[in-house]
Amino acid sequence: MPEMELQPDETLVEEWHPRFSVFLRKLIFVAFVTSLFLGGIGSWFGGGLYWLAGLPLAMACYVLIFDDYTEWMRHRKDIWQLTNQRLIFQNGLNGQASADVALTDIRQVKLSMWWALKLGLSNGQTTVMKFLPGRENVRTAITAARARCLETANG
Repeated sequence: MPEMELQPDETLVEEWHPRFSVFLRKLIFVAFVTSLFLGGIGSWFGGGLYWLAGLPLAMACYVLIFDDYTEWMRHRKDIWQLTNQRLIFQNGLNGQASADVALTDIRQVKLSMWWALKLGLSNGQTTVMKFLPGRENVRTAITAARARCLETANG
């Protein structure tokens, strides 16, 4: 995969890769909420056994029927690189699917659910960084790098 080249005055600060354990956490959370819903409805018809049976059933539905596993397959080789000037995305499965954004164009970095970060950009678009471990640390690193970049630009 061709890597995006850094500019002469640009340095790599951090690099992040998705982790399967974070994807699994998402899958369990969604299955848990679904099974609670199914258990709530099922309790009207005969008790808590519906909840217990609903958890593996909900996980199987999300993995097999709703193609949740393909989401992991699409994102498992993503690479996110933070430099002192940009945030760079590279899809490890498709070298052509690369993009970058200047740190000064990032308006907000928000935690989204328990498995993602949502970036709000100055042009009104958003992008999602999925399945990264330590997403609070990722948010802190991006926010700090952005602040340094803005200081330098306004310097």
